[in-house]
Amino acid sequence: MNKPGNNSKISAFTLFEVMVSLSLTSFVIIVTILAYSIIKKQFVNYQKQSEEINQCYRFVNTLENDLRKSRIERISDDSINIYNYHQGKTIYTFEGQSLFRKQNNFQDTLLNEVSGEIKKRQEEPNINISSVYFSYYNDTLIYHFTK
Repeated sequence: MNKPGNNSKISAFTLFEVMVSLSLTSFVIIVTILAYSIIKKQFVNYQKQSEEINQCYRFVNTLENDLRKSRIERISDDSINIYNYHQGKTIYTFEGQSLFRKQNNFQDTLLNEVSGEIKKRQEEPNINISSVYFSYYNDTLIYHFTK
């Protein structure tokens, strides 16, 4: 036992050593939190891009299926009417920032937050930089999608 008059030393860390270890620990924690937030942002961006790509693939597959064994009835500035003998009439329309597909009593939103235009041209199509672009040339519907 330590008596008040005894000069024995107790082993312990100095105040400087404790401060250095606390600062190193807090630095490691801050770096970990920053790395986590950066990885989380990248994951959210990747997830959003993946959803957009899936939306594009869905749009292209649906349009190609609708155009297969079909005939185009009418093209206006904001819609394309397609007639298929098995499925009936299908209408693609731009309304606001969305592209809708209507078939019979069913309506589907294929693309959200896109801009687009549908043009009937007499000359070769010039693909503009827009999200969805349809061109009708020599009885052929040409579509271009960029996001």
